[in-house]
Amino acid sequence: MNLKYKNFSFIIICLLFILSCKKSDVINELDFQKSLIGGKGTYSNTQRIWKIDSLIVNDSIVVLSNSQKLFTKTYLSNGTFFDKDGISGKWDISPLDNLKESLYDSNGRYLFDSLNYHINLISSNRLVYTLISTKKIKYIYVVSE
Repeated sequence: MNLKYKNFSFIIICLLFILSCKKSDVINELDFQKSLIGGKGTYSNTQRIWKIDSLIVNDSIVVLSNSQKLFTKTYLSNGTFFDKDGISGKWDISPLDNLKESLYDSNGRYLFDSLNYHINLISSNRLVYTLISTKKIKYIYVVSE
């Protein structure tokens, strides 16, 4: 009878241990990229401010003026953005490594259907993406928070 209580106690302890373990949500790669660009959407992590670090046009580095080096772009976790020049709009990543922006000016007027960028690099403190049009333009940002 003593063995029966030991087995029962062991089962109860194992059950309590399993139930007390906190389960964490696994984030997919697309949502992870979105959270790196615009934050997770949780308290004090609802936006990321990116400051221009450098610009490369057709594989040539463009020397930025002091005022150009102050340019920032703020991506919010709700899928909107705005920059220092008063341009705002919506952003999304779909498919993976493809950033799409729909642009509006400070008065809410529609400017472009969308700009598509290939994300070359994204990390917690660096964002590099390339716009491919008649000229190949690569933007390099660093986090400015």
